[in-house]
Amino acid sequence: MKRNHLAGPLSIVMVATLGIGIRTGQTAVLSLNYATASGGGGACSGGKFSLSGIVGQPLAGDFRAGTYTQQGGFVPAFTQSVTPALQSTHSGKTFTFTWPAFCAGFVLEQAPSAGGPWTSQGAGTVAGGNRQVIVMSPPSPAFFRLRKDCGTPLSATDDASQAAYTEGWNVGQNGGRGFGPWALNLSGPGSGGFFAGDSSFNGGNGTSGNINTTGAKSWGMFAAAGKDAEAIRPFSAPLAVGSTITIDMDNGTVSLANENPGGFGPGRVGLSLRSGATVRFELFYAGADLNYSINDSQGAHSSGVPFTDGGLRFVLTVTGTGNTYFAIITRNGSAPITFTGTLQGSGPIDNVRLYDRFAGAISARQLFFNRLQISP
Repeated sequence: MKRNHLAGPLSIVMVATLGIGIRTGQTAVLSLNYATASGGGGACSGGKFSLSGIVGQPLAGDFRAGTYTQQGGFVPAFTQSVTPALQSTHSGKTFTFTWPAFCAGFVLEQAPSAGGPWTSQGAGTVAGGNRQVIVMSPPSPAFFRLRKDCGTPLSATDDASQAAYTEGWNVGQNGGRGFGPWALNLSGPGSGGFFAGDSSFNGGNGTSGNINTTGAKSWGMFAAAGKDAEAIRPFSAPLAVGSTITIDMDNGTVSLANENPGGFGPGRVGLSLRSGATVRFELFYAGADLNYSINDSQGAHSSGVPFTDGGLRFVLTVTGTGNTYFAIITRNGSAPITFTGTLQGSGPIDNVRLYDRFAGAISARQLFFNRLQISP
């Protein structure tokens, strides 16, 4: 009898030991002894090292010997093995991850620990016979894996490198999947606009980190004194309990109050998760502040995440009965900072608003976003 079935997403894990070295030229015996009776089995190897293990339900706890730790556990998804080799090279703090191009449907994911939370770095681009993803200045430690979602992919995903944005970022475009068309709005005096471009050149020093995808692309906006620029993206389905939204943001410097004549006050940039026009959660930065702020049921308060012009990743998961959240903010090259709290207002989160409130029109003050994703 022929049987086809899916049990869930298949995760193929590569632990990138950034900042952790194994010194050669020394003799040592490493032993992590543990045995369990479970279904399946398998082996993997790399260089002089090999691991033989059992594939079964996740095992509780870590296995340690000296300064080495093994975090075990694997949930099977297929009755057959699908194991593309994930390899990495680096030049300074720039890491390139590659896997065979014929292994379709895989994306690279990154996490601060083997237990997650995992965020997508995308499917990469084809170079020769491989797919490759370039990761700039990952924090230490950082964990990477290939993941292929079978039957339950990301419910929504889009980035500035999609074909829809070849001619720029314009009203009504709808790249990726799982979203409605973009609404791009400008209001107030002064100059402002939207574009698709390189996020490497905002910031105080002329160059900075970036959040680009293929072709050095991110969604960009700018707004001079008195101008408001906003980009609103509706979701095909509202966030449910357990849903996670991810988006990258890269602001430059932001105007101060004394730089905005007419009593407009300091510039402000950020994003808000909304139910209709009701803000349920907001992340923002205002000119002269030391840290980014969040706005939830407690009102606006400091996140403790310092200003950066090098880009950051924002991840929020709806928890509890739908009124609480777990959030992660990771600045490029820094360790993630986590938050829990209660959402303000009420109603299902069904759109995201990205905004620039007169942060400035020069290139150093342009605001960028990229990699908008929702997982079930």
